[in-house]
Amino acid sequence: MLVSMFGIMFSPFPATVVSEMARVLRPGGRLALANWTSSSGFGGKMSAVVGRHLPPPPQGAISPFLWGEEATVRDRLQPGFDAVETSVVAIKWELQRSAAGSAEFFTKNSGQLQLALGRLDAPKQAALLRDLEQLWIDNNLATNGANHTLISNEYLEALAMRR
Repeated sequence: MLVSMFGIMFSPFPATVVSEMARVLRPGGRLALANWTSSSGFGGKMSAVVGRHLPPPPQGAISPFLWGEEATVRDRLQPGFDAVETSVVAIKWELQRSAAGSAEFFTKNSGQLQLALGRLDAPKQAALLRDLEQLWIDNNLATNGANHTLISNEYLEALAMRR
């Protein structure tokens, strides 16, 4: 079995990723993927906020969130995999800290956000951090205290079998 949770989606070479997954799995081997969705999930909302602060991606760059779209996953896995099953899985992030504290914690511990911040000067970093904090505040579903954050998120689960 080969499992990727929020990993392969960040490769800039999806065809190579699929080829390698097919190479390392023997026929009948199972593949399990979890990839953030773009349109309705909190991960997509964070990406949109970050994207407003960064220069546009290079021409030809491929969004990692395409791995969160059922049609794209089915198409990408078609060369080497059968029995592709997909479903959107709802999850809740619950943190025992304020929404602002949760945003700070997540920002400090997310490699992708650290990379984005590293591409910005100090004033632009501060603006991005303010916008991310506001996103967490605006999306906090918790109603039981200032030191509690509850965020609704989702990912696309994809299961397949190697031909």
